Amino acid sequence: MRNAERVLAAYAEAEPWREDHDAAGRCFELEEVVAVGNLAFQLIVSIDAAWQGRVAAGLVPYRDEDDRRIGELHRMWVEASERRLGEIEALGREGFEVQGAEEFLIHLDEARSLIESRALEAQMRPIEEVLPLARGNPRPERYGA
Repeated sequence: MRNAERVLAAYAEAEPWREDHDAAGRCFELEEVVAVGNLAFQLIVSIDAAWQGRVAAGLVPYRDEDDRRIGELHRMWVEASERRLGEIEALGREGFEVQGAEEFLIHLDEARSLIESRALEAQMRPIEEVLPLARGNPRPERYGA
């Protein structure tokens, strides 16, 4: 019985250290994932900006397919990144600071905003299409006849 008690005592003492060590290891691994996530976001934003710049300069024609693919890159990044939020929060509660997490969260907010903007842009219609739907113009001097 004493041997069992000693083994149990050693196990009980080892576990807090092991948990701390495991948490530190999880933190380090998550920091690597967050760093890759931050780089991936910067790559997507760079691709998007370069494409928009070429379209605006008339160097390449605007294509719905290109716009859709870039929007899909943003959506994929957000989906993958949102899965990491719980891990970042859990390690924070355990007293760990995940390096790069602050920048990561800023990127996540920005990417969500970009996706929302794209959704709104898809709903926009030229004024010429909308005017016939109006029930009269309450301010023709402001909004045209």
